[in-house]
Amino acid sequence: MPTNRDAPKSLFFYGTLKAAEVREAVLGYKVPENRLAAAKLSGFEVRRVAGTFYPMIVAGPPEAMIEGVLLSGIDRRELDRFDRLEGADYQRADVAVECDGQIHATQIYKPINRLPAAELWDFASWYKKDLDNFLSQDFDPGGVRRP
Repeated sequence: MPTNRDAPKSLFFYGTLKAAEVREAVLGYKVPENRLAAAKLSGFEVRRVAGTFYPMIVAGPPEAMIEGVLLSGIDRRELDRFDRLEGADYQRADVAVECDGQIHATQIYKPINRLPAAELWDFASWYKKDLDNFLSQDFDPGGVRRP
């Protein structure tokens, strides 16, 4: 279950929530571009959760770098919807990301239960080949399908 800490001002998305279509399906509206920024997170890798069309984040070598999206100005309603989507296998965790040459404190969704890791996950490839599979087979605003 996601943590119940104070609502963060931002979230770093490294997986399916990088896609505008997924964010809109969760929130019910398109997030304004001025709330989104490219960001990088060091020391982690993104791997597909075996048997699904979505990824998880895992510790990687210090030189590992994930490119993602930083969503700022998050309100409680948005946070609740993202927490529900991530479901029981993920919780929010504090991280520091680089955005526009500066370090920003934010949070990510990190697995709390042991999930079966598969190959490294590539957003561009997933977006072309598996976005529709994710939306039709794994996506549920009340919590993604568990592996």
